Amino acid sequence: MNNRIIVISGPSGSGKGTIASAIIKHFSPEFAWSKTATTRPRRQDDLDLSRRIFLTEDEFKQAIDSGDIIEWIEYNGHHYGTLKSELDKILADTNALLEIDIEGALKIKEIFGKTAQLIFIKVPIDQLRRRLEERGMSETDITARLDIARIELTKIGGCDLIIDNNDNQLEDAIDKVIKFIKSL
Repeated sequence: MNNRIIVISGPSGSGKGTIASAIIKHFSPEFAWSKTATTRPRRQDDLDLSRRIFLTEDEFKQAIDSGDIIEWIEYNGHHYGTLKSELDKILADTNALLEIDIEGALKIKEIFGKTAQLIFIKVPIDQLRRRLEERGMSETDITARLDIARIELTKIGGCDLIIDNNDNQLEDAIDKVIKFIKSL
């Protein structure tokens, strides 16, 4: 399996980050994270720069205008996007793993076709709510993220695999994703 893009998508609290990390761990060194370009300020916990490229608003706009940022969103007042140059660099050597929203995932599929496989991590809304509450989020943030989750669920028809990650089923979800990737 060479030169593939695996895109993990799902709402906040779905476990997509945990599943994506499990893919990297299981398949290492056959996969590399594709860095996300962002305009948000660096945080103290941004010690590992292997997942982010920090840009100014002007730099981000220039990357869009030049065609290097091929999908992007604005979230919480900041921009996040995928750099084509980053993907091309990874795909020259190995497989790429992205963890992005469903609209970005569908855009990647549109651009890269069968090279990109989209995996959506699905969780019932009541479980998402509880997971977000356990993170200590405000009710306003929880409501906003659940509204986004409901919209995302209407767009999953273009995904190659939809995985249920219900409570106490994380290992089963990881196993299904790994089996799917091995089948490619």
